[in-house]
Amino acid sequence: MSDNEILKVKDLSILYKTDLETVYAVNHVSFTLNKGQTLGLVGETGAGKTTTALGIMSLLPKRTARVTSGEILFEGQDLLKMSEKELLGIRGQKISMIFQDPMTALNPVLTVGDQIGETVRLHNTKNLSREEIEKKVEDTLELVGIPKERKNEYPYQFSGGMRQRVVIAMALICDPRMLIADEPTTALDVTIQAQVLSMICDLQRKYGTSMIMITHDLGVVAETCDTVGVVYAGEIVEYGQLADIFAGEDHHPYTEGLRRAVSMRRISAAAKSRRCGRRTDIRSAAILRESGRRQSMSDRLNENSESIMQVRNLKKYFKINRGYLHAVDDVTFDIPRGKTLGVVGESGCGKSTLGRTVLRLNEPTGGEILFHGQDLVKADKREMKQIRPRMQMIFQDPYSSLNGRMTTAQLIAEPLIVNKVCRSRSEIDERVDDMMDTVGLAKRLVMAYPHELDGGRR
Repeated sequence: MSDNEILKVKDLSILYKTDLETVYAVNHVSFTLNKGQTLGLVGETGAGKTTTALGIMSLLPKRTARVTSGEILFEGQDLLKMSEKELLGIRGQKISMIFQDPMTALNPVLTVGDQIGETVRLHNTKNLSREEIEKKVEDTLELVGIPKERKNEYPYQFSGGMRQRVVIAMALICDPRMLIADEPTTALDVTIQAQVLSMICDLQRKYGTSMIMITHDLGVVAETCDTVGVVYAGEIVEYGQLADIFAGEDHHPYTEGLRRAVSMRRISAAAKSRRCGRRTDIRSAAILRESGRRQSMSDRLNENSESIMQVRNLKKYFKINRGYLHAVDDVTFDIPRGKTLGVVGESGCGKSTLGRTVLRLNEPTGGEILFHGQDLVKADKREMKQIRPRMQMIFQDPYSSLNGRMTTAQLIAEPLIVNKVCRSRSEIDERVDDMMDTVGLAKRLVMAYPHELDGGRR
C-alpha cells in the first residue's frame, strides 16, 4: 500500500452457503480508498454492495458466509487475518458503519443517549469522564439535527428519519478514520437528506475521514464521491474517477442503464456544486420546477371520482412530560377511487402518524375517518377486523414488521390465512408464488428468513 491509501481490497470473493444452494455474492472485487476521499459503490438491490461492506467490517454471518479469497488491507494490516479481539479495537473507533436499517442497529430497551455513548465508553482511549462523555453525546446529537433534550428517549419515540440520524450519530461520535455509509439517507426526506450528506462531507473535510458511500442513487454519488465503483451481480463492472464514469459513451451496459434512469442534468448540477465547494438541493429544485407544470393536488384528486376515504379534522395527540405533542392537528382530505394522495414533508412532521391513525393503528384524538361512508372512529374491534383486509399499509421499516422466525412464504401467506381469503393450501401457495413474481422475488427465496434478505428484498 502507498502512504496515500487507507484501504485496499484485493480480489475479494464472498459466498453464502445454505441448505438449498450456494450464492456467490461477491466475485473477485478489487478497489482502493485514498485518505480523505470518498468511494461510491453504486448498484441495484442484491448486487453485493452491503456484503462487501460487511466483509470489510468482519460482520458477515459466520454460519452461512465465507470469504473464499482476497485481502482487505486497512492501514497496511490485513483485516481478514486479525483476531476478534484485534478487530474490536478497530470497529467503531477506526472504522465505523452507518447501517441501512436503523431498527436493527438500535436496542429498543436503551435510550438513544446510552446507545450513542456506549461506543465512546468501549473505545475511551482519551480517558473521558462520565460528564465529558455526556457532553460529547449531546454535541453529536446536535450535529445530526436532534435536540440534546431527547437523549433520554427510546427508539420507538422517534420517526424513521430521526432513528436514522441516531444511527449516524453512533457512527460519528468516535471520529473514525474511515466511515462506511450503507444507504445512509434512504429513510430521510429530500431536505434532511441534503443536510445529512452535507454534514457527512463537512465532517470528512474537518477530520480527514475516508468514506465508502453505498447507494443506488447516482445523484448522491455525484454530490459526495471522488471515485466510483459500479457493482453488478457481485462484480465491479466499472471503476474510475467520478468525471470518467459520468462522461462519454463507452460504458458497461449496466452503467448506461443507471445513467438513463437518472436525469443527467441533475447529476451534472450536483457534480458542479461539489466542485464549487457548495451543496445545492437538486431534488427540491426539481420538485419545485415540476410543481409549476402540474395541476394542483386538489384539482387532480377531485376530478370525476367518488371518494372512498374522507378524513375530516383528524387529530392525534401524544401525552408527554410537558403536556401534549400535537402530531396530527386538524387534517382534512379526500382520496377518490383509483387516485393517489401524496403526503410529503420532513422527518418528524407527522406523516407516518397520519397514516397509522387513518388505519386506526393509532387511536385518533378527534375527527372523522370515513371509509366507504363508514366512520372508522366509531367502529368496534369486530367491525375493524372485517374492514382491515380492504385497507393495508406498507410500513417504512421492513425488518421491524417481519417476524424473524417465519420464512418468506409464511410471511406472505399469513394475511391470506388470517383473513380466510383462500379455500385450500394449494390456492394459498399459488397466490404466494404469484405475489413473489409480482414484486420480483426469486423462487429460491421462498424458504429464506428476513435476516437472509438484503434491505431491498425485505
